[in-house]
Amino acid sequence: MFSAPGNSAKFIFRIPDGTGDWDHETSAAEDPTEDASNEGDTVPALSFEDQSVAPGDTVTITFTLDAPATAQIDLEFYTIDGTATSAGGDYTEVGTQIAPFEVSIGVGESEVTVEIPTGAGATIGDYFDFFVNVSDTSAGGATITDHVGTVTFTEASGPDHYAISHAGVGVTCDGDGTRCVPCGSGTGGRNRNHPDHLATGR
Repeated sequence: MFSAPGNSAKFIFRIPDGTGDWDHETSAAEDPTEDASNEGDTVPALSFEDQSVAPGDTVTITFTLDAPATAQIDLEFYTIDGTATSAGGDYTEVGTQIAPFEVSIGVGESEVTVEIPTGAGATIGDYFDFFVNVSDTSAGGATITDHVGTVTFTEASGPDHYAISHAGVGVTCDGDGTRCVPCGSGTGGRNRNHPDHLATGR
């Protein structure tokens, strides 16, 4: 127990700090808290991952808690230009630093998703991207482990080859304006499995 000189106030310290035994009697001012931890309540951690998207598609961002929310968590975020820009039509801006966009994770829930449309004319490349930033103080009942995520534009996934079979020197598809050109001459069936072997035109 500690008493400040000239002051009638009494201060009691826990020895050791944490859940150990008390070395001194409790004061009359407050009830004892022996065997109670000095640690505060644990709050869930909030995170989200980097994403990739093909130009023209919509990218989905999922904000995830590592434990269900015990109270509603209001989350604010906004997009930031990188080499891709909203003004250039590469993606649709969502919120700003001054006026962030808000979503909520309800009690008992552990995630919320948002969608960001992109422009079909966006450039493809490892360094063509924009960012999603979570405000530092907006999560309230959660610890933000990731503040910034990157969205990178990549080529759309699809078949890695085409199979073209022909029995002559060529096959012409006049109906849709696509001309399938064989990669060799002569008779007999041939199979070519490479997209470079397709040509457009009539």
